[in-house]
Amino acid sequence: MWQSVKESIRQLYTAMNRPIVFPAEKRRLARVALTLTVMALRSVRNESLTLTTENINVYGIKFFSPVALAPGETLDMTILLQTSHRNITTKGEVRWCQEAVINGKRLFEGGIEFQQLNKYDNVLLKGFIERYKTGCN
Repeated sequence: MWQSVKESIRQLYTAMNRPIVFPAEKRRLARVALTLTVMALRSVRNESLTLTTENINVYGIKFFSPVALAPGETLDMTILLQTSHRNITTKGEVRWCQEAVINGKRLFEGGIEFQQLNKYDNVLLKGFIERYKTGCN
């Protein structure tokens, strides 16, 4: 039920071109529904792939991927910030991943927890998220 409510809210806010902030649930910080491109390198396979975020906070992302990722897998990531002159580079650990069908397309959704987000990138990401939430991006 909660998923269908979230999806209805997401569709409404998307139609209004407004950002949406979901409650923190069990998270340390609320997440912001924000679509970003993430270039990822799978350490285990030395394979590059492109992920798309569904939401983000300074602790991690929820993502969509064309391939399944194993929980515990480490990724080298570059998060492409749309309006910033600088991207964020970090490592992340896949916490969960499951198959999903989005608009009739088979994808995988999952969560990644950032492992090595330095202080400068943490501040940059916080500022980017705050500007997005207030509509000043």
